[in-house]
Formats: sequence, structure tokens, C-alpha cells
Amino acid sequence: MADFRNTIEALRVWDATKPDREKAWDNASDGLVELKLAEDEDAKAQALVHAAFHEDTKHINSLDRCALVHPDDPWLRSLVEGSK
Repeated sequence: MADFRNTIEALRVWDATKPDREKAWDNASDGLVELKLAEDEDAKAQALVHAAFHEDTKHINSLDRCALVHPDDPWLRSLVEGSK
């Protein structure tokens, strides 16, 4: 069984920052600047999870393939839960 400690930690950050990111999306209706900020925050959080998942699976996965998995994907969540 693979060790997913990097991915688990990145998912903790993803989950912890979710309220702030959702608030940023709520404020995105105020204009293009707010929309860009919300997109940037989501992209940074997703990139953190993708990089961590790649680090944990680089022996079988490319970063491009890891970037296809959304942090809220049930498959990813069950994969890392099963590794605990």
C-alpha cells in the first residue's frame, strides 16, 4: 500500500481553506478582479493537492495525470483513506 501522507496533508489544507475559497467565489460577482482572485485561490489549492498526489505516486503517475483528479473526487478520498 502506498504512503499518501503528502496527499493527506494537502487535502487537509484543501478542506481547511474551502470556506474562504467559497466566500471568494461568492464575492466574484462583484467584478473581474474578484473573479480572478477566486480562480487563483482555487488553482493554488488544487495545485497543492496535485503536487502532493504526484509526489506520493510519482513511481506510477505523471504530474499531468495527477492534475486530472479533483481534490473532492470520491475516488481520491477513498484511496487516501484506505492507506491510513
